[in-house]
Formats: sequence, C-alpha cells, structure tokens
Amino acid sequence: MNKKKRLFFDIETSPNIGFFWQSGYKLNIPYTNIIKERAIICICYKWADDDKVYSLQWDKNQNDKSMLEKFMAVANEAHELVGHNGDRFDLPWIRTRCLFHGISCFPTYATIDTLKHSQTRYSAAGTPRIQLQCNDCHKYHTVASRTYDAIITKQFEGERGE
Repeated sequence: MNKKKRLFFDIETSPNIGFFWQSGYKLNIPYTNIIKERAIICICYKWADDDKVYSLQWDKNQNDKSMLEKFMAVANEAHELVGHNGDRFDLPWIRTRCLFHGISCFPTYATIDTLKHSQTRYSAAGTPRIQLQCNDCHKYHTVASRTYDAIITKQFEGERGE
C-alpha cells in the first residue's frame, strides 16, 4: 500500500504599496494608486515523515517567480497539503501568483486546513468546544467549555437555592 505524501507549508506576503489619503477598512483605492502589488516573500515547507524544514525566499529584486517554480515542483509531489488557513489564504495566493507568472498550478488533491479543524474543536478563547444535546429541540449544540462550566455551575447553584 502506498503511503500518502503529506506536505506542511506556510507563506508570508508583503503589503501593497500605494498612494492613499487615509487608512482603514472599507476604502475604495483605485488599482492605479497601487505602486507595487503585494507578493509572496517566502514559503516554508516540510514533509510529514522528514524532520527538515525547507525555506524558499523571493529573489534580490523581490520577485517571487523563481521561488514559486521551485515550490510547485515540490507541491506537485504531494497527495495532501496541510496549512493553517491554507484554503482561504495561502493556496489562493499561491495560485494567483502562479497565474500572474504563467506557472502551471496544482493538480487537484486533498487539503487539510488546521484553522478549520481548530475552529470546530476550540473557541476563540482557545478553550475546547463541547457538544451538548438540547432537551428542548434534541439537537446538538457546540459550546466552549467555559460556557459549559458556567451552565453547570449555574444549574447546581439553582438546585442549591443560591
């Protein structure tokens, strides 16, 4: 039986550089005001069965093409890609920059996004989530363990007449 080749990876990107009068959210900045489009600064990766971590960086001219070509050669050997917020950030950025440079993109294969997994198991505060079955609707609801603790504490306080 062939073992799946699992590749862990992460990217870092540069900011956009542009002309604008104010900063903040929900601003409409025309594309013509962007002096330099952001790019991928570095990609780090590691194979599941290897202790060595590899790092690729953009070139001295801050161009990410060569780095992406090298990473794509590695990534195309993988059966699964594992990243934190990889499905919503890293992979779309890699694909976009590959398209920009005319580099062939990934074949289709499985991804594991550790952010998605952590959000289903932990609350924003980092506490474990617990599934509780509601007596009223008989559905399961996910709550953080601190919420669960508060529910249990309140329930017992009520029973003791406090």
